[in-house]
Parts: sequence; C-alpha cells; structure tokens
Amino acid sequence: MLKINGSTGGADIIACIVREKSSYPYVERIIGIICYITIAFSYFVYRELDSVLLSVMQTFVYERTIAFVLRSNRNAVECRIITKTPEIIAEDLLRTLKHGATIVESRGVYTGEENAIVFTVINTRQIGEFIGIMKKYPEVFVCYGEVSGVNGNFRRNKNDPLR
Repeated sequence: MLKINGSTGGADIIACIVREKSSYPYVERIIGIICYITIAFSYFVYRELDSVLLSVMQTFVYERTIAFVLRSNRNAVECRIITKTPEIIAEDLLRTLKHGATIVESRGVYTGEENAIVFTVINTRQIGEFIGIMKKYPEVFVCYGEVSGVNGNFRRNKNDPLR
C-alpha cells in the first residue's frame, strides 16, 4: 500500500504525515518508532514482558520487510572519483557498467593541484565490478555511499546503445 501511496489505516498514516512535515525519507523507520512507542506503553498497561518482547521482534521484522520492499527500486550507490584522467575513467564506466557519469573540474585544497571529480550512480550489485575497474587506476581517490532515491534514466538494459 505504501508503494502506491495508499494506507492500511494504522501507524502508516501518522508516519506519512511525519515524513511530509520533516522530509525524512524512510517511512518504515517512522512506522517502527511509532510501533516501539506503542509497545512500550502497552507494557505499563498489560505488564507482560513476553508479549512486549514478541511485539518488538514482530515490529523489527515488519520494519525490515517494509524497507526491503520500498527500497528495492532505490538501491543505488553514488560514486565520486577524483582523478587527473576523468574522460578515460568515465568512458570505462560507461562501457563496462552501462552508467553515465558527470565530470566536474576541481582543485585540491591541500596540494593545490587541478583534478576532476567523476560522479556516477550505480546499482548496489555493481560495487564489486566498480572496485575492480578502479583498481586499474591506482592514482584515483574514490568514495562512495548509498543513495536513498534515484529518478531519471538510471537503469539501462545491457543491449541498449550507449550513445
């Protein structure tokens, strides 16, 4: 229901309102927090620790399941590569991983050297292949991290033309 902007009539309504007000991207975590608070209050009403612990386990599994379902189409990694040969690396990424890149001119603060930053977004399952490509270029500095959402022409089929 959450994936199609619907509701089951429970904590998800409150979680969606909170997400809109605070722009926090993970609605499943908000639902989990609401459920954990409700479970904590229920202990003081019913005084049954077994029920509370089972409820905590159920909420944890529920939260992880929602996260898996909602994020299945958002699993991506943003990669930033600092290099002196950006065109060669960008071409390698395009040919091998089938993802485009953006090149931005930069200057190192410590060294003052002119460099370029190659930005690209890849699928999480391509991280190993990406690291293998980067090992061919020992002079590069690479940092990467998970992104919470991707819009646009991100996923390509292997048979699609590159340009």
